[in-house]
Amino acid sequence: MTKILVLEKPEEELRREREQLLGELSVYGERLTVLQDTVDEIKEMIEYYDGAIESLERLREKEIEHDDNKDLGLLRALQRSGYKYLTRNRMGNFRAHIYFPYRIGNFWVSLGYFDIGYNINLTQVEWTNNKPSKIADLLATYENGGESGN
Repeated sequence: MTKILVLEKPEEELRREREQLLGELSVYGERLTVLQDTVDEIKEMIEYYDGAIESLERLREKEIEHDDNKDLGLLRALQRSGYKYLTRNRMGNFRAHIYFPYRIGNFWVSLGYFDIGYNINLTQVEWTNNKPSKIADLLATYENGGESGN
C-alpha cells in the first residue's frame, strides 16, 4: 500500500519527504546516542551499587572484629569498607557515609550510606555537630588513647 502511494507522488515531493526522513533519522540517531550514554551511565551506577550492597552484606554477615573496644572495631571495619564519614541523626541513630553528607531535615544524607543504628558509644559524633565526623579522625583519637581508647 505504501509503495503504491510513493509511486503516485511527483519526484520533487518524494525528494522532500526523503530529506525529511533523513533529518528525522539524524535526530533519532542523536537521541539514540544520548540514550546509549545514559544507559551506560546507569549500568555503571548499578555496578557501583552492587559493590556497595555486597560490601554491606559482608559487613552485616560477619561479626565486626572485636578489638578491646567494639566501637574501634566498627570504625576499622567501616574504613576498610570505604566509608569516610560518620553522622548521627536527630533521633540518635548513626549513619556511615562514603561521600560527604549534608544535613536535610532530621538526617545526614549522601550517596553511599549505611545505617548503623544507635548501639555505639561515640560521644563526639552528635546531631548538633556542624560537620560530619571523619572516620579516620575518630580512629586516630581512639588509637591515641582518646575517647574510650584508654
